[in-house]
Amino acid sequence: MPAAAGPGGFALAELITDDVDARAAFYGALFGWTAGDPAGPLGRREWRLDGTAVSLLLPRPAAMPREIPPYWDAYFTVTGVSAATARDLGGRHPAHAIHRHRQWKHRRAP
Repeated sequence: MPAAAGPGGFALAELITDDVDARAAFYGALFGWTAGDPAGPLGRREWRLDGTAVSLLLPRPAAMPREIPPYWDAYFTVTGVSAATARDLGGRHPAHAIHRHRQWKHRRAP
């Protein structure tokens, strides 16, 4: 993934969509990104530009309601996911591993 800014800085974005192949072709033509092979239980793909990972592409998970349209998730850097979760969310939601050496946490906007 691209080098992230320090804590609170933008780390990466991930598109969750119904038509992965169409979005891969669209963003490939628009930005020159290439989508890797599906990986993991959700079939997540890594978009690359000149060999460097730049974003993620995820097919709509089965549990995601159909009325929710495709959208982009934004990820931000924190010093430690568990500590940030405990501080900001009262430790109610566990962190999840994503890619190598990364963790993520879903948080709804207020």
